[in-house]
Parts: sequence; structure tokens; C-alpha cells
Amino acid sequence: KNGEVYKGEFKKGLRDGSGKLYSSSGEILYDGNLQEILHYIKEKNRNAKVVLNVITLETLKEVLSAEEKGLLTDVEIIQAGIARSKERGNYHMMTGQNPVYIVSARFFV
Repeated sequence: KNGEVYKGEFKKGLRDGSGKLYSSSGEILYDGNLQEILHYIKEKNRNAKVVLNVITLETLKEVLSAEEKGLLTDVEIIQAGIARSKERGNYHMMTGQNPVYIVSARFFV
């Protein structure tokens, strides 16, 4: 068993002392505290593999900063391009959406 999914906000999980990572639809809700979240996960399991879905360059910069500071190692970043089709007469035109970055990493032990 890899873990459990909980609904709510990450900081609520910190405040109530449950030690559970709260999420909605499987991800930790992020409000600009990535370093805090990573330190919390590392305290719970230093051997955890972290997988993040990132949509902003600012968050991606925070991931790279965590690597530079020695918090994360083995960082791998994949960019996925997503497109939706729209009917235009007899044709289907693909319209690009925002790219998604999938980041996997381990904690530097």
C-alpha cells in the first residue's frame, strides 16, 4: 500500500497533528509553501519518492531551488503538452492547452 488520499488543505493536516497529507483528487493543495510541504514529507519518510504535477514556472523554480539547496536529488522533469480538439466544419483542430510539468525526485539523505 503506497498511501491514502485525504480531502482538505495541507496546512490543516499540519495544524490538527494528524500527520496526514490532505488532498483533493489525489494531490496536495499548494499555496506557495512547497519547501514546507517537502520538509514535512521528508520528516515522515526520508526514503519517499516525490511526484509533483506543476503548471507554473514559479513552482518549477521552487523545485529547482529545493534541488540546489540539497533537499531534493535525482530530480527528473517531464513536460507534457495537452491539446483539445475543436470541430471546424468537417475538420478537427487541436488547440494547445497549458503545458504540465511532471517532476519526480527523492530526498537527499
